Amino acid sequence: MIESQRHSYHLVDPSPWPISGSLGALATTVGGVMYMHSFQGGATLLSLGLIFILYTMFVWWRDVLRESTLEGHHTKVVQLGPRYGSIPFIVSEVMFLFAFFRASSHSSLAPTVEIGGIWPPLGIWVLDPREILFLNTPILLSSGAAVTWAHHAILAGKEKRAVYALVATVSLALVFTGFQGMEYYQAPFTISDSIYGSTFFLATGFHGFHVIIGTLFLIICGIRQYLGHLTKEHHVGFEAAAWYRLLRWFWNSRKEAFKGCALNPIPGEFWKRLIWYKNRLYGFIGAVGVSVGTTLSCRMKYRTKALYSRVFFNSHSFIPNKVLSFGRWALSVSFR
Repeated sequence: MIESQRHSYHLVDPSPWPISGSLGALATTVGGVMYMHSFQGGATLLSLGLIFILYTMFVWWRDVLRESTLEGHHTKVVQLGPRYGSIPFIVSEVMFLFAFFRASSHSSLAPTVEIGGIWPPLGIWVLDPREILFLNTPILLSSGAAVTWAHHAILAGKEKRAVYALVATVSLALVFTGFQGMEYYQAPFTISDSIYGSTFFLATGFHGFHVIIGTLFLIICGIRQYLGHLTKEHHVGFEAAAWYRLLRWFWNSRKEAFKGCALNPIPGEFWKRLIWYKNRLYGFIGAVGVSVGTTLSCRMKYRTKALYSRVFFNSHSFIPNKVLSFGRWALSVSFR
């Protein structure tokens, strides 16, 4: 059949994994609702649904890897499908998380009478964003630098260096998840404590879920890199994982802003909130500037054949250094 094929597309065989994944998602959703409302059997159904989803992910990825690596069905045309499919998926998640942060921002800037007219509501003892979150933010940014290092190592054909970078990325992600769990354990409020508790745990919980999925994604990429599956010409899975990881910056910046609303709970001090948001904005811009400057420096080091790389090479590191300097300045302003 392969010899008679006259097009570049891959005609996949029938697969049971879409329906099994749907059933697992249904069981997880129903089990989660039952568990939160203390129904009998909710925890069991939730656990079974999660196990079913994980199994479906494993066997589905196994089939895709076999088709792309061993059978060679993923041509240049086929590779466009996963790339284009990743973009609307990431955009949909951005819109999904925006709803929760919009709810928290509205409740904090215009607190209603039902919660006492202040933010956070009466009786809520909030977490200090200058503690665990202040430590988690550089950990998250460091994982971004490590995955950028891995990407450029793959492009340069440095297989061992790419494996080391992915190990560093996964390790930092696990540390981040551990600190997030510690924060949940120390939280003096629950998801049922007013609008603050609901939006806090929904927003940060989905952030943690996003990090866990991205970590599993990168673990698989690391195993594939160790086995020699990823090359500088064909590493679509790694690119999708790197794009998905970029959402963590947006997640974390919005989560930090959500927690920071608790620093100025007194009505009438709106200007102080604006100053706080200004500092967080400068911090986010500075982090992006430092990351972009590091990426440009890595690009110069490996000297790819791209046109913009040659422009940077001829500038004697002027542009990357300026970007790094701007990022450091913005970070310094954010701590004032």
